[in-house]
Amino acid sequence: MKSQFPFGGRHQRTGSHLEACQECAATVRRERQYLERLREAPIPPASQDLTARLLARTHELAAQRRPGA
Repeated sequence: MKSQFPFGGRHQRTGSHLEACQECAATVRRERQYLERLREAPIPPASQDLTARLLARTHELAAQRRPGA
């Protein structure tokens, strides 16, 4: 569960508080801008090393004894 006090336990993240507290409003605005940039960022392709490790692990799991087999 997300804390109701995101700013070091001093303040609440409620609409009425954000209207009155410029510090918290600026923090929320920066968080939203950061998240928006992340959503718009391209997803980098997986490296060949990661792909090889995933395939190896998949083969390991497939080779394990299956329940009911």
